[in-house]
Amino acid sequence: MLFAEASTGGAYNNGEYGAYGRLAAWRSLAALYSHAVPRPTDRYRYPRP
Repeated sequence: MLFAEASTGGAYNNGEYGAYGRLAAWRSLAALYSHAVPRPTDRYRYPRP
């Protein structure tokens, strides 16, 4: 449901239909996912004291 809303512009505007709307939705989901799940390289970048 989130992808469908994001790809068509949501509730308040017409949005970008077609490939550009889907691309923006995938980029948004990827950004949310990358912040929610720690990456394997994070432990090397930010070692514990």
